[in-house]
Amino acid sequence: MNSRTRNDRIMERGAYVDLVLGIRPTMAVMLGSGRWKDVGRLVRETDRFRAAINRAAYGPRWSRRPDRSLLYGVAFIEKVETNPHLHCALCADDRTSEVLVVKGEEIWRKMVPGASYDARPILWPNKYARYITKELWSDASFESVEMIGRAGHDVRS
Repeated sequence: MNSRTRNDRIMERGAYVDLVLGIRPTMAVMLGSGRWKDVGRLVRETDRFRAAINRAAYGPRWSRRPDRSLLYGVAFIEKVETNPHLHCALCADDRTSEVLVVKGEEIWRKMVPGASYDARPILWPNKYARYITKELWSDASFESVEMIGRAGHDVRS
């Protein structure tokens, strides 16, 4: 039986919307899973993707840069049973945003053959935050939130 009421889930979803808005994301990125359905692998590849984007933007010594210039954000897993994919709200400076748009698809598809990819600037943060949290309606779905990079350490009030 579901331990949380509908109102509890609505309040929790609101907290996740606040989390997304709190990091002030600049880029909306959708990362598809390609031919495989392993959500754990999708999450692991996301971390590799982040490193590859940072490397493409800042070169091989990207990890020595200040955190402020590196890619970070929050991702929500959707359609776990049928078509797993991540909707990411990412904070990216101009340089990293350009890499996400210009090279991101190539990088992601090398890691995940046959996968879908989409990246674009976030024009309406409130609308996007509500959109990417739309599947947070069950107890199990709240386990499908992933922090990317340093996002867990940088939520602003």
